[in-house]
Amino acid sequence: MKKSFLIFIFLLSFSVFSQVLDPTFGTNGGIVTKQVSNTPPTIYANAAVIQSDGKMIYAGGNYISRTTVLGSIDTSFNSYGFRTLSSGLEALCLQVDGKILVAGFDKIYRINTDGSLDTNFGTNGMIQIIQNGSSMFIKSIGIKTNGQIIIAGYISNGTNNDFAVVSLNSNGSYNTFFNFDGISTLDVSNSNDEAFAMKIQSDGKIVLCGQSYDTTLGIYHFTTARFNSVGELDTTFGTLGYVITKLPTSYTIPTSIESRAKSLDIQSDGKIVISGFKKGNSLTSGYLTVVRYTTTGNLDLTFGTGGIVLTTKSYIISSITTTRYLIKPQIIVQEDGKILISGNLGNGLGLYKFESNGIFDTTFGTGGVVVYNDPGTLRSSTFLLINPNNEIITGGTVYSPNGILTFKSSNSGTLLTEQNFNLFQGKDTLDSLLEGPDGKIIVTSSDNNVLLKYNTDGLLDTSFGTDGILVLSSDYLCTTTQQDGKILYSTGQAISRLNMDGTVDTTFGNNGIVDFEWNSPLIVDFIDKILVASDSKIYICFDYNSPTSSQVYDYTYYGVLRLNNDGSIDTTFGDNGYVGINFDYYAENELEWPHDIFEQADGKLIITGQLLLQNSPINLFGGVGTVRLNNDGQIDSSFGINGKVITLGGGINEGGLFITKTLDNKYLLNISSNNLNGLGLITELIRMNYDGSTDTFFGVNGILADANMYDVLLQPDGKILRAGSVNNQFGIYRNNSDGSIDSSFGANGLISNPINYFSHINKIAILQNNKLLAGGYTYNGDSQILALARYTDLNLGELEFTKNENNFIVYPNPIEEQAVFSYILKEATEVTIELIDLQGKVVQLLIKGKNQKAGENLQVIQLPNYLTSGNYILRFSSPVGNQSIKIIKK
Repeated sequence: MKKSFLIFIFLLSFSVFSQVLDPTFGTNGGIVTKQVSNTPPTIYANAAVIQSDGKMIYAGGNYISRTTVLGSIDTSFNSYGFRTLSSGLEALCLQVDGKILVAGFDKIYRINTDGSLDTNFGTNGMIQIIQNGSSMFIKSIGIKTNGQIIIAGYISNGTNNDFAVVSLNSNGSYNTFFNFDGISTLDVSNSNDEAFAMKIQSDGKIVLCGQSYDTTLGIYHFTTARFNSVGELDTTFGTLGYVITKLPTSYTIPTSIESRAKSLDIQSDGKIVISGFKKGNSLTSGYLTVVRYTTTGNLDLTFGTGGIVLTTKSYIISSITTTRYLIKPQIIVQEDGKILISGNLGNGLGLYKFESNGIFDTTFGTGGVVVYNDPGTLRSSTFLLINPNNEIITGGTVYSPNGILTFKSSNSGTLLTEQNFNLFQGKDTLDSLLEGPDGKIIVTSSDNNVLLKYNTDGLLDTSFGTDGILVLSSDYLCTTTQQDGKILYSTGQAISRLNMDGTVDTTFGNNGIVDFEWNSPLIVDFIDKILVASDSKIYICFDYNSPTSSQVYDYTYYGVLRLNNDGSIDTTFGDNGYVGINFDYYAENELEWPHDIFEQADGKLIITGQLLLQNSPINLFGGVGTVRLNNDGQIDSSFGINGKVITLGGGINEGGLFITKTLDNKYLLNISSNNLNGLGLITELIRMNYDGSTDTFFGVNGILADANMYDVLLQPDGKILRAGSVNNQFGIYRNNSDGSIDSSFGANGLISNPINYFSHINKIAILQNNKLLAGGYTYNGDSQILALARYTDLNLGELEFTKNENNFIVYPNPIEEQAVFSYILKEATEVTIELIDLQGKVVQLLIKGKNQKAGENLQVIQLPNYLTSGNYILRFSSPVGNQSIKIIKK
């Protein structure tokens, strides 16, 4: 009932505030939705906690969610049971007041009990941990009795990783009594040292465990450290405050072997118990290992053999070499002193129980081990809890069926309940929005490898695929359409072509496909973008695999190749059809990935993408690289420095997403930052001059910055549309050409349309009928589904003509080769007339800045020979305004 009521409220607000929606599109007042997937996606449970009322809270990926005591999604939490935050969430903690601390990568959030962000914490509910330009990897959170928040993990020192522990005050500010700035680090090995778990002792001291790299042996060892309450290493523990334990191959073979500590607990007597694994026979397996230390950091000789328990229990992990993500068996010391550990075992979950002396508790399961086999395959066991009834709660992420798996068992290991839930019953994401020459719309969703085709009225075109939906046989990555309506799409290292009805175009390549996977040497490592040029040639942007590289992604740089319309390589371009461009900005061997390519009216190409420092310990550094090529593939040295421009915005790990050319011969560059001022994904729109320098007259010093503006489109009159999410709903801004807000658009420059619980725009397009189409996704309470919205005619700007209704006509229209453009002016003025395509590219300049008389004027339109059939726009502009009219080339 509650869910239905909420949907009604959203639909009510929809009808009130969406007057610009085109009611002739679809059957819901301009909105079309479609659920394609009925398969729950993979969602992650990287951590879990139990509330005092028995409700469970889970965090993983970019979701935090809550379930009721019975295991169903709790819709009292943020209205629909979950909320999205930044990605990589893997640490959870409950405050005594019930507020939730959740963290991942370098961010920590505080959530109120109703699921809203606690704006009294940090900046709008969030704190970002960065030191000396390096982001922290947060692995654990704890709260001291005085309310101070302790965060543990690791951080780069610029060369390798160090243990890190941070102390925050309850409001999220740094506790400057803790090592003077709130953060302490520990470099144990002069190489990578990484903490994965943390506990706070009753005396306020902080214990961390993890791994340190032995450069001599080339392996990791168990490492444990203890800090006092002011952030100094506790020198009463081990050697100078830390202990390195080199595990033997077995009790009889003392040779050290790879080992990693992943979780810890503290006994009531202060002894410290660490669980982890030693290396198995492959990189994806290990053997469960437990170590116990005395309060002074010595191995506890009363435990196991010399303080160590080496089991023969195979512990399945996803990758023993992974340091950034989750590989951690959980450990709890029970009130009776027995030790409980969870972990993966085969396709199920294993629980292991030990007596306090390190011997398996044979009263638990079979020989101290219980295995729970679930219906699917357990990816990772990530949480272990004891509820007030002394029952064991454990589980993690499961595949097939995808979801979060939770087991409840008695203290003896008897299974009581098993629950598997997912936040989505299906998940669709719109990747591209394409209009064919017939006005029909192609929508793609890589989640399900499907193409959908809609008629102009918003109904599915049942002549395409099966009832308007075509399922591809393999994953596709990027898509575009040709002028003749044929569809091009890439599948990693191959490009394929479909006819307008969805059938394979066998005239293209080899039975409809051009495959670069088997080329020798392997050059095309990954296709990023496809562009159909004005002369019907096909440009492919790809990751250029270095010919000297011994493995994929050793290092890559920008690659561009050109195909003829039949799929054959155009050997007149570059070096036998291929061009490789490397920037070498951060280092000689770095990852360079092109993301977008644009063709100018003069045939030059401009390409933008991402430059990433390959050897950075956390891939922190990333900039935007842009290059301009002449039509023959040679670098245009008049652009930037030797044809290249490096752009660094206000964030880190940046990449260029989109580039286009403006009416005044400048460029708009849309870049994204994964990390900008702690606000998550931010997009920045930058304007460049034609020579590659930043145009500081645009926005603020050349930049417009907004959160979640995923797509950018240049209108024929030079105004800029930017679309994404505003207040978690479809949102579109319009800016004037100088970057200022166009207050004549929507409400003070913004159109925002609520659709269901939340919605997000991924792509926008100006259609042939001069309407605006937005596509993305919406959450309907059960699933994330595709969503389209069409808006009525765009106001492209108006020129004051005479009152004659025939003051602006083209005849004949459609045009075969030549036509006459007739326009009547109220007074003499200077006029520019251009022919542009639907992507905003100037195809032909008819007149520029020419004085025209008052009254009727005629201009002959002679279409270029190379112009393909389709729809174009004739743009008329003068100092007092502008106007556009659609024409059709036969």
